[in-house]
Amino acid sequence: GLPGLEACAFGLPVAASDNSCLPEILGDAAVYFNPHDPEAIARQITRLLDDPTLARTMRERGFKRVIQFSWQIMAGMLALVVMAAALRTGLPAASGHARFRPELLSRIWRFAAGVSGLTISALVLTQLDKWILINLLSLEAFGYFSLAIAVANALNLLVTPVFSAIYPRLSVLIAQGKHALLEQVYHISTQVVAVTVVPAALFLSFYSHEVLLLWTRNEKVASHSGPILSLFVIGTALNGLMNVPFARELARGRTRIFLTFNLAAITLLAPAIWYLAPRIGAICS
Repeated sequence: GLPGLEACAFGLPVAASDNSCLPEILGDAAVYFNPHDPEAIARQITRLLDDPTLARTMRERGFKRVIQFSWQIMAGMLALVVMAAALRTGLPAASGHARFRPELLSRIWRFAAGVSGLTISALVLTQLDKWILINLLSLEAFGYFSLAIAVANALNLLVTPVFSAIYPRLSVLIAQGKHALLEQVYHISTQVVAVTVVPAALFLSFYSHEVLLLWTRNEKVASHSGPILSLFVIGTALNGLMNVPFARELARGRTRIFLTFNLAAITLLAPAIWYLAPRIGAICS
């Protein structure tokens, strides 16, 4: 429900699903639809677009709803203070007062700039197709595309924990010069990712229609989103397999090759999607 509250905070009228926790969180600050009915989704969004009075009412209710959740901000600040106090008492005492040391930054600025570039380019790369398609496709077609992406991205749940676990480990091994152990950890990690991601990706690719039909119980949704999912999940799996090599190169302080790849992908994919989307639809992504 947090994205809905965030939209309310920015003064946007909200249309939301009528299941899960959304009605409880958003209350009367949104109009609701059946998430399994594309026509109902389009109808509620059209209401907000065509009825300024309704949109203004939803905005006003949205601001009031956000205020009711201000306690979460205080809880978050309290958690931050408690964590800071725990770290201060739990870590070894420093030999001197903490201060900003420019000489440390001067030694790592290239790596920091590379990581910043990777973060920005990855954000652009992952959102660029959505921005292009939302401007070229109908709302219904974009909805089918978004559903396929959401299912394919579930593979990241298998990859992200492995990356989070091995990246610090690889960094320590490189710093200690234990290259033999580094290669051992690297090979085991790549095998773990492969045996978990590849079977899941192949299953979702071969049985995309059946999985979506079982989940949504909507033949039309499964028929339109299935082909997109079959292809997108393979790309997601290949990207997942690159996480361990990425962790190793990042632990070594190397960012150029992945930054170059991201920039090349942005340069090539943006015009390709823009050209193909009106001709073959969202599957071009």
